[in-house]
Parts: sequence; C-alpha cells; structure tokens
Amino acid sequence: MLTSWIARVVNGSVRRPWTVVGVALVLVLVSAWYAATHFAINTDINGLIDSKKPWAQRDRQLDAAFPGRSQTTLVVIDAPAPELADQAANELAAHLAGMPARFHDVTRPDGGAFFEKNGLLYLSPTALRTLSTQLGEGKSLLNSLARDPSLRGLANLLSVTLLVPVQTGKITLPQMATLLSRSADAVDGALANTPAALSWRDLAQGTGERGATAGEGCKPLHPVRHPAAPSRRHKIRMPAHRQQCATMARRSRSRPA
Repeated sequence: MLTSWIARVVNGSVRRPWTVVGVALVLVLVSAWYAATHFAINTDINGLIDSKKPWAQRDRQLDAAFPGRSQTTLVVIDAPAPELADQAANELAAHLAGMPARFHDVTRPDGGAFFEKNGLLYLSPTALRTLSTQLGEGKSLLNSLARDPSLRGLANLLSVTLLVPVQTGKITLPQMATLLSRSADAVDGALANTPAALSWRDLAQGTGERGATAGEGCKPLHPVRHPAAPSRRHKIRMPAHRQQCATMARRSRSRPA
C-alpha cells in the first residue's frame, strides 16, 4: 500500500512539475518566516545564570560598588625573584602610564612609592621584630656586599667575610645552607651564561628556600583602559627582553648577584 501511494505521488509530481515547484517555494517561504520570527539566539551569557542565587546577588553588589571593574585589566608579573618582579612591574607601569589615550589609570595595589617608603608599617609587630633582628645580625655582611655588589663581592662575602664568624661559632654551616645553595645556583647560572637570580630580600626574610618565593615573585598590576579606546588599540608592545608572564609578558633580564 505504501509503495502504491509513493508511486502515485511521484506520477502526480511528474505530470504537474510547476505545481510541485510552487508548493515547495511556498513551504520554503513559510518555513523561513517561522524561523525568523520564532527562533533567536541570546548572546548574553548572564541569561544562562540564575540571577537569584546568593553569589549572583553579591556579584551585582560588587559591580555596583566598583563600577569600573569591566574596564580594568589585571596583569600578573611572574619573575624568579621579588626584586625582578618589582623592577618589571615598575617598568611596565611606567610604560602603560605613558599611554593616557588607552589607559587612564595604572595602579600597583601591592607597591608603588607609598609602599616603598611605608611598607614596614603593614608588617605585624612580630614580623617587624624578626626582620629587624635579622637585618641587625647581617649588618656587616650587607655592608660588605654593598661596597661591591658584584659576583666578586659575593665570592669575597662567602669566602672571607663569613670565615671568622664560622670559625668562632657565631654562625654554623647549617645556618648558611640556604645562602650557600642559592649563591651556588647564581654562580652556576652565570658560568653557564643563563639567567639566574639571588634574592636578598628572601634571604633577609627567611624565605630563601626554592619554591618559597612564588607569592613574592608575582606582582599584580591594574591598568584601567579608557572606555572610548577601541580594543584593537590595547595591544602592548614592550622592548625586546626576556619575557615570561602569566597574563602579560614580564620585562626583566635576570642578573647574577
């Protein structure tokens, strides 16, 4: 029965070809009208999220309190040592600040001139006492290195300046393990002509172990782009340096101590 019905439809279509074309054209037009008036794509991703959830309400409150968040770009600069991260962040901030047509504000939430002068005020009393004690104990060593902040000065510090304290028992070899290990890494890197960094800040703060500087070596930067500036103008070009950054290339060249 189905076969005979199909045969009749085919025979009828062959006998009336223009009628079939007209019916097909009408069906196409009706289908196009229905699709255009009943199907649409909402590109707003916020519509996919339940706006009544507590976290969504808190997000709206945050947007209301800080309306410029959508125009803010967070840059995280990663470096082998905190000093290099600070240098890269300062250079990048100065570079971006020189483009007022694209970025109307550039801030360092963890640094800048204020924190460079008043950063110790934000340490806890215990941490401040510990740091001052460590700096006091290492005053002679720091003075020796300050007179010759080169690889030769570092070698002299390790071989001559520390000789008497070790011989007299004021300093033990286990206490020097971190300093000697990090110094050896810096010297090996210099001899191999590869970037190496020795962070005196970490050593002074007692965080000189490998891997302990991940938090200190990452510096956030907040360049706020101008709302009127087109996005294609936001590409940042830096001079050729060794660059490695989480979200934007850091600009720093490691130098051995």
